This record gives sequence, C-alpha cells and structure tokens, in this order.
Amino acid sequence: MTFPAALGRLSSTSVHIQMVPSPRRIGETRQILAALQKFGEVTTFRNLKYDISNKSTNKHRPIVAIFESPDAAQRAIASSPLTVTLDKSSTSQPSQPSQPSESKLPTKQYKNHDPIFDNIATGTIKCTIEPSRHNHENAIRRNQYFSAFYPDKEDPIYKDMNSPQTGVPLKALGDVLQSRKDRLPYTPARISGTRRALGAESIMGIWREARDSHEEPPESDQEGIHRV
Repeated sequence: MTFPAALGRLSSTSVHIQMVPSPRRIGETRQILAALQKFGEVTTFRNLKYDISNKSTNKHRPIVAIFESPDAAQRAIASSPLTVTLDKSSTSQPSQPSQPSESKLPTKQYKNHDPIFDNIATGTIKCTIEPSRHNHENAIRRNQYFSAFYPDKEDPIYKDMNSPQTGVPLKALGDVLQSRKDRLPYTPARISGTRRALGAESIMGIWREARDSHEEPPESDQEGIHRV
C-alpha cells in the first residue's frame, strides 16, 4: 500500500472525541473506550492530554481514536453526541476525613461557575464524535524517538572511535547513512550490476587490468630464464 493510500485510509478510520467534562481518572477513560468498542474494533486510543510533544496549555484535550474499519468510524460519528454513563466504582473517591456539614458552612455564591461540570454529579460524560483533524504525520515527526540517531561529533567517545589511531570503521558503527544513496532507474542499475559481475565496471578498469597482466617479470625471473 502506497503512502497516500495509507494516509487516506487512516483519515477515514480516525475520529476526534471532545468530552464534557473531561475524564479525571483512568477508569473513566476506559469506560469511554468501552463505549466506542461497541461500534467496532478500536486499534488506537490516545488522549492528547498526555501528549508531551504538544506544548498547549489547554487541560481539556480531546481523544483521537482509530477504528479498524471506516464503517465503524462512521457508525461512531453518526451516534454523536454519545452519552457515557460512568460506573460508580470509577467515580468513587477514597475515604477522607469527616467534613463539617453543609448547614454549618457559610454560603458563598460563585460567579465563575462553569455549567459543563454539572454532569459530574449525574455521573455522565458527553462525547462529541467528529472526523479526525489530527495531523498524524506532524505528530510522528514531533516525537523525540522518531528518525535515526545522530551522534554528537564533539563527544570524546565519537572522536576516539573516529581517530586514525584506533582504526575503528565508522560506517560499521554508525546508525545513520554515511553517504547519500542516489537512486538509479531499473535499466541502468541492471546494466551496472551485470558489468560488476563480469568484472568490467569501466573501460579504464579493463585497460589497467590488461596492463598489469602484461607487465615484465621481475629481474630474478629473467636471469633464471637466461641461465636455462
């Protein structure tokens, strides 16, 4: 499969999930995954909140999910908005010290109340599922473990291994290509391989080989011939 075809298939199977409110625990995220698996097999499920390569300060990051088939992704998009009812076990809080009753606490009005967190009391998360807008190619390139390893040329170990005194072959130890490979069309590459197999890589090489084979023998051999 070519790269454009694979990228097109990836776009048709990826979905973008915006959650209100955002899950606060791993158990809540697992229940969202379980709800998505009802539409089909989910091969990738990634919460962008934990994407270390993205420096966004937004805490309410979406989830990118990739289904195995485009039909499963379309069924998930058609079900939007999807309401996930949270299990009590995932929303239960650990035991805490007793707090004073609400009747004894002073009442205070909060002006900056966010209504999206009202779903926490009911134990539901509203998921808006849309076609994915995630750029997978850029995300892969931002990954610090992507691509080859480039050694530090100022490192003492590198200098020692590359020094003429040690004689260590750098090409055998390098993790990157030491020279650029120029791609040739099939026909010139085939002809070059045939010439290399026959030992006739160049006309100059043939001439040098013939010249070396017809060189005069050493003086000791000539004296032996005259004595005979």
